[in-house]
Amino acid sequence: MNRRNLILIPALALSISACHSNSGKDSEKVAEQNNEQKADSNKTLKKIEDDSKFVVKATSGVTMETELGQYAAEHAVTPGVKMFGETMVKDHSKDKQVLTKLALDKKITIPAQTGEDFQKHINEITSKKGVEFDKAYISFMVGDHKEDISEFEKEANDGKDADIKAFAVKGIPVLQHHLMMAKELEEKLK
Repeated sequence: MNRRNLILIPALALSISACHSNSGKDSEKVAEQNNEQKADSNKTLKKIEDDSKFVVKATSGVTMETELGQYAAEHAVTPGVKMFGETMVKDHSKDKQVLTKLALDKKITIPAQTGEDFQKHINEITSKKGVEFDKAYISFMVGDHKEDISEFEKEANDGKDADIKAFAVKGIPVLQHHLMMAKELEEKLK
């Protein structure tokens, strides 16, 4: 590990722990508040305030999709749904790594866990069993990926920070592929 990483790892830990230290509060909202406070005193962060909101939301979203994907890989009864869950874990774990590095490089606080809204979806979907879980999960993934594509396209078009914008541009085809997979599974489950 190089010297720069040894110095930056504690900074990342502080950035993430800022969200953990407010237990009982929405991790996503805490991250956004921390970023707003930092932006008030830092011109560079002020310029990319919308980009930082995208990073926070995307981090919370990929965390949710990874958790639901892991659950689906273990509990789905339809083989295609299990495979889709595995794909979500693989692809969105990579996204989480990239977002974590971007956050560190840009001094953006990210949520250490999913926000409350995403957690409600996780709780609701994982309360179902068997084919009912499979249907609820895939139906949610269709709607969620449509929203994700819209948010990523907005960032790709309007983002101010070149690195964050590049992440969004690179993510759109992957999200479109996920949406296509989810739609196909949704049709099969009807």
